[in-house]
Amino acid sequence: MSDHHQPTHRWSVDAFARFWARPTRPELTAGVLLPGVVGHWPRALRPVRGPAQYVGAIRAFLAAVPEFTGEVADAMVEGDRAFVRWVGRGRPVVGPAVLTGVDCIHLKDGFVHENFIHSDHPVFGHLAAEGALDGAAE
Repeated sequence: MSDHHQPTHRWSVDAFARFWARPTRPELTAGVLLPGVVGHWPRALRPVRGPAQYVGAIRAFLAAVPEFTGEVADAMVEGDRAFVRWVGRGRPVVGPAVLTGVDCIHLKDGFVHENFIHSDHPVFGHLAAEGALDGAAE
């Protein structure tokens, strides 16, 4: 992704649910990301910045949780904030097969500006230890 990346479609709960139900192409998420997007992953030392790092963190997550599928358990959108409670299943390299968490998504004009991902699943500690979710890792 270039420094001149521009989002192509607005974020929605439905699109979030469709993507995570079968997340085979992480690059598709770039379509909802603003160029200055910031992603805060559980246990990471630094946030990921920009669409390339953001998509890279999703790729690292999916590599650490083969066969991951997720579903939206609950969601709320009000103005420029969205909260999505999710449940995922897969074969994580560490921890139980069921993962749960909440994303707090900050939107600007309908596009993702910042995302705070909250989960206490051990796979996030594993990924953080490897620097895979760390914005300093390129």
